Amino acid sequence: MAAGKHAKKKKALSQKQELTTETGTQSSESAVGATPLVGAVADEAAVTSFVDDSVLPSSSSLPRFELPVIGVPPQPDESEFLIKKKKSHKALWVTLISIFVVLVGLYVGASVYFMSHFGFNTIINDVDYSFKTVSDVNVGIQAGIDEYQLEVVGRKNAKEFITSSSVGLAYKPDGKVEELLEAQEPFLWIKRVFSQPAAQTVLPNTLDRTKLKSAVDKLKLMNPDAAEEPVDAYLEFVDAAYVVHPDEPGTAVIPETVYEVISDALLAAAPTVDLHEKDAYVKPSIDAENQELLDKMNRYNTYARFSITYTFGADKTEVLGGETAIEWYDFDEDGNGTLNQDKLIAWVAAFAERHNTVGRERTFTTNYGTEATVSGGEYGWRLDQDAEIDAINTAITEHLSETRDPYFSRTAAVHEAADWGNTYVEVSIATQHMYYVKDGEILLESDVVTGAPYGGRATPTGVWWISEKSSPAVLRGPATTVYPPAPVDDPATPDVDESQGPTPAPYTKYEWESPVTYWMRVTDSGVGLHDATWQPWFGGDRYTYGGSHGCINMPYGKAQELYGMLEMGTPVIVHN
Repeated sequence: MAAGKHAKKKKALSQKQELTTETGTQSSESAVGATPLVGAVADEAAVTSFVDDSVLPSSSSLPRFELPVIGVPPQPDESEFLIKKKKSHKALWVTLISIFVVLVGLYVGASVYFMSHFGFNTIINDVDYSFKTVSDVNVGIQAGIDEYQLEVVGRKNAKEFITSSSVGLAYKPDGKVEELLEAQEPFLWIKRVFSQPAAQTVLPNTLDRTKLKSAVDKLKLMNPDAAEEPVDAYLEFVDAAYVVHPDEPGTAVIPETVYEVISDALLAAAPTVDLHEKDAYVKPSIDAENQELLDKMNRYNTYARFSITYTFGADKTEVLGGETAIEWYDFDEDGNGTLNQDKLIAWVAAFAERHNTVGRERTFTTNYGTEATVSGGEYGWRLDQDAEIDAINTAITEHLSETRDPYFSRTAAVHEAADWGNTYVEVSIATQHMYYVKDGEILLESDVVTGAPYGGRATPTGVWWISEKSSPAVLRGPATTVYPPAPVDDPATPDVDESQGPTPAPYTKYEWESPVTYWMRVTDSGVGLHDATWQPWFGGDRYTYGGSHGCINMPYGKAQELYGMLEMGTPVIVHN
């Protein structure tokens, strides 16, 4: 009975030991080096504690063995642990070396790739060409040039454009892109991932010069007819002193410079070119800092500090000032000047010659449409030279600045070639016809008979004016003074001594006398317009054999009508 119980306990203990051993074996690899909860070998007391002393034999009769504590794996053998540890380290090194080899291979491969491709962050002409080939970049550069245009900026806000296609602008591969690729150091490509290299520029390198000239010539600013020429600095009289009026730049360009600066800008792919900044404009020959001009100013202000602006109608002026007047001075060795009056008088005489029109030849268009030339007469402009000389001397002495008409002793209607204006009488000897024009409109016309072309009776040609109107009037020819003889004694009357009587007074006898109703004097010598009732007809060739003594004969009705229209001073043009 006891032996049976002992056998059962032994069998159970043996099964538990096997179960424990299996569990420890399965987890030995994961528990290598783990610290056991208790010692690996149990002493006798520990073993015997698991059995009932009453059913087991004495300890001396039982065999000795080691029983591990349940749940704690057995301690592996040290040699086995070292072997396993060595294998683990070897596997780690193999893994690391493999990774290193792969990384090196990838790096070398990338380096080889970047020998023919641009690296990270490659910017050329503001375009990202990362991972592109030289061919790709060359194509891209030309595409950018094809879209490019140059803005040309000029004075007075002028803006125009020149396109790349209009001048044949292009980039022909010249090794520049290859140089940029080589300069990237492909084996150091990794640096570009974490940095931003400087942007590069590849410029156009060719254009068509013929097309360039054609394109530039089409710019509006190249049109010489529309350009404003520069104005030199000059002296002007302001507030009783001469000052420098600054130069004015104008808009006239220098074509050769324009071609050059635009060509340079295109080849530099510049967005804008400013012609003013590039000195492409014609410069004034005298600027405000010109020393010679400044010296003149000082001299004028010392001796000729005056200015007279002469006006000739609304549009024409002439200025007399220091530049002219300084020539009238005689300077001594010390530079002191004295005004020479003879030089001033000579200038005034020349001034009168330029502007007098009395008696001068004038060409004009007649009222029947042909061109005629007339000279002579007393109508027109005539300068009063003495008055002008006095006025100039006063201006010099008092440093005057004035704008006025010249002093004329005789005036006309306008300062033009036909200075009689648009209200006048025209008489044509050739056509034997007259016109009265007022404000440019013909109000009256008539056939006439002029002076006979012989015996000094021809009507004089020239320009006069109506200086007298009278109704009625008696026209008389050349006058002769008659002196009656002194009285003598008449023998028939012996008782009377007639010789003692008063001497008869002399009297004037005219070669002829003609009473008229409407008289309009033209010349001081007595030629005028008047009615002539004695003329049988007017116009044609009547004047060649029945002409007047010089006057312009008119039908009575026409003379009456004209007399009522004419005003004193109306110009009269008589021409052949």
